Amino acid sequence: MAKFEAKTKTQSGIKLATTGQSNIESGKTFGSMELTYSCSDYGLKYVEKWNTDNLLTIDTSIEDKILKGLKTSFITSYNVTTTKKKGTIKASYKHDYVNLSTDVDLDYAGPTIKGSAVCGYKGWLAGYQVALNASQNKLTANNLTLGYDAGNHVFNAAVNNGSDFGGSYYHKLSSSIEGGLQVGWSSATNSSQASLAAKYSLSPDTSMKVKGAMNGEVGLSLQQKVADCLTLTLSSVLDAKNFFAGGHRVGMCLDFEQ
Repeated sequence: MAKFEAKTKTQSGIKLATTGQSNIESGKTFGSMELTYSCSDYGLKYVEKWNTDNLLTIDTSIEDKILKGLKTSFITSYNVTTTKKKGTIKASYKHDYVNLSTDVDLDYAGPTIKGSAVCGYKGWLAGYQVALNASQNKLTANNLTLGYDAGNHVFNAAVNNGSDFGGSYYHKLSSSIEGGLQVGWSSATNSSQASLAAKYSLSPDTSMKVKGAMNGEVGLSLQQKVADCLTLTLSSVLDAKNFFAGGHRVGMCLDFEQ
């Protein structure tokens, strides 16, 4: 898999982003182009996306003009090949201790209403997310999460749809060493998963990462800042359970920013 991403900004404030990826083995390619224009005087933001699947998406939003902390958006998409159209209306409100959001998907099969709320106080965070299929009068999502952020310690636990349970713990041991643990269990399939990761910063310009998962995958990466505008990343994923059978993956990334 080869990936490419380029971003630029004009003097008038228009941002352009181009991304592309190609699967060398299968020959499949995918690309997209994004244009963003912001008018801060009116709180207006316009984002237009077009990809190689002939899907055109336009996102128009207004923020902090109707009410401080309120953002309203209207998103439309049109597939040139299939002529399928879709619209979404979104609204969100954020304050010092609360963040609320709701959106409605306007689909011919029937609208889907989604809502979420996050409350925080003195490092504690609690969130709830719900989704309702209005045509079937059925809940499609019912998720609850609780977290605590103490700076060097971050804890999180979540329950999704009453059947998927998960949790994570992050700890920063020092300015150069940090690590995290993530676990999950599904009562529907009686399956569990767990992974452990650590990061070691040799210097402000060099860092190493390692991750091990319960399925036997081991990930390694090395990131080196070659210059002020150039960063090199080398990574690999090894299958420890089938080490001599092959199937390991390696990757390289060059990030140039000016």
